[in-house]
Amino acid sequence: MGSPAQAQELKLASGAVTVQTPNWGENCGPTPASERDAPGLVYRHVKGGARDGDIIPVKKGRLLFGKGVCTQATGQPGIKETRSGRRILCATPANSAGRVSGKVTKTIGADGAVSVTHHFDSEWRLKGTHCRLSRRGRWTFSNKIAKPKAASPKPACGRPGPIVRLVRLDPPNLSVERGGSKQLRVRAVDSNGCRVNTPVNWRVSAGEISAQGIVTTAGLSRGKRIEAVATAGKAKALFVITVGAVDDPLPAIAPFSPSAGPPNPIKYGAEISVDSGNGSHGPAGVLFIVGFITLFAGVFGTLILKRRRSE
Repeated sequence: MGSPAQAQELKLASGAVTVQTPNWGENCGPTPASERDAPGLVYRHVKGGARDGDIIPVKKGRLLFGKGVCTQATGQPGIKETRSGRRILCATPANSAGRVSGKVTKTIGADGAVSVTHHFDSEWRLKGTHCRLSRRGRWTFSNKIAKPKAASPKPACGRPGPIVRLVRLDPPNLSVERGGSKQLRVRAVDSNGCRVNTPVNWRVSAGEISAQGIVTTAGLSRGKRIEAVATAGKAKALFVITVGAVDDPLPAIAPFSPSAGPPNPIKYGAEISVDSGNGSHGPAGVLFIVGFITLFAGVFGTLILKRRRSE
């Protein structure tokens, strides 16, 4: 079952039929005159249904393209019509008294402009007179056929073509913590954007990177910028990585245990240095101070003892 017929109106801009009589005698009848159609006549261009592609008049006018156009244009009944696309061929049967041949052509330009041409030749004999007649017609329209916008076909990715570029799936500029790692991802595609399964090679200007694109920044100082490059064939993709700042961890403090003693045991016998007055410290100054304190303590203790005895 065909789709329902639709139609777009066309307004005639110009139309005329030119008649010529190469052979015409007195027995051929009145000489046909050329004709001109009035501009502005309205036609319908049918889309769909049994009359798909026909150009027919709405009220006044002649049939320009469609079934029966050969008979209407020539006035000769019984003409055989053979339609193929935008062309109709016309011919009378072989046993006809007269011969009519011709064609009707519809043209639709790339911009939607429509035109129709008729080309007919007639020949017959009447009372010994050889009659020949030609008709040439052409019609154009002031408006154009609105063509539906064709949807862009989706690329067929069943058989992808050669690689044309590597698409980054991660930002081109990123930061990785010092001592950390990050996997970089790319996708190889062809000219249609279809994915191409192919090995990707990685290299890095500093640090390390695996075959899977995992970059590590161990041993790199913070703030350092490194470049990671992915290649597949002639396609390349560049990533710029900045080593981020990470604070050094605080040293672990062991919990206090009475059996284990203090966490930081005091080391005895360590040398004590005292300023000797010239900006340096040495053993002589230490002995002097210790002796002075000992002497003062001894004198003070003796005085206290004598005072208690006298009381």
